[in-house]
Amino acid sequence: VLPSEWGVSLPPWFCCLPSFWCPRPPSEDAQPREFDDRYEITENIEAQVGVAVRNLEKRFGTQSAEEAAVRGINLDMYQGQIFALL
Repeated sequence: VLPSEWGVSLPPWFCCLPSFWCPRPPSEDAQPREFDDRYEITENIEAQVGVAVRNLEKRFGTQSAEEAAVRGINLDMYQGQIFALL
């Protein structure tokens, strides 16, 4: 597992470590990550939009709007293009 701007390097046997199966709870002062629009497509696309999702939000259990797992996601899937959401 290689390091990147999104995480730290782990050994290949990371899934065998106790810390993988029994992680520590996040600290109380942990801040949610903010993402920018660096992957936004700015070029003119000729294809028609097949599926458009606007302001998608997902909450689990009794989470408030501020605690939502996903908040304000917008995406377009164009006809004739391959799309994979992981």
